[in-house]
Amino acid sequence: MSEVFSILLHNRQRYEQGKEGLWLSLPTTTEKLQEALREIGISADNPQDFFLYDYRSPQEHPVKLPRDLVLSADVDELNFLAARLDTLDAAALAELNAALQNPRGGFENIGQIIDYADNVDYFVHLPDVQSPGQLGDYYLNRSGMVDMPE
Repeated sequence: MSEVFSILLHNRQRYEQGKEGLWLSLPTTTEKLQEALREIGISADNPQDFFLYDYRSPQEHPVKLPRDLVLSADVDELNFLAARLDTLDAAALAELNAALQNPRGGFENIGQIIDYADNVDYFVHLPDVQSPGQLGDYYLNRSGMVDMPE
């Protein structure tokens, strides 16, 4: 497994004391996650002190996930997403990044991004299409999918 993105794990008490959190590369194993949680002082006695503070992705394969979606997600969900994104080739990842940067991309939660990775062949990114009328024009006149009689 290669790193798809990393999350910054933090303990609320340690954060308030100005201590550093711990970066965890995803996808990861359950054992590595449990070890990271122990390292920042999270146990069964204080699970409420755990929170995600940030995320980053490697420069060679950037993933441009919306920060608010990442920080509000569950670690297991993010790990599952990272495993799915790890299967995408560079072209599919570039299309996903373009869709994620589009304010009308329609991604409202991490689950929808997971669905994208599982169904990449069914998504088409059309950056110049902003309305149903433009979509109709694209399919009728520019896509080559509809043969118009002459």
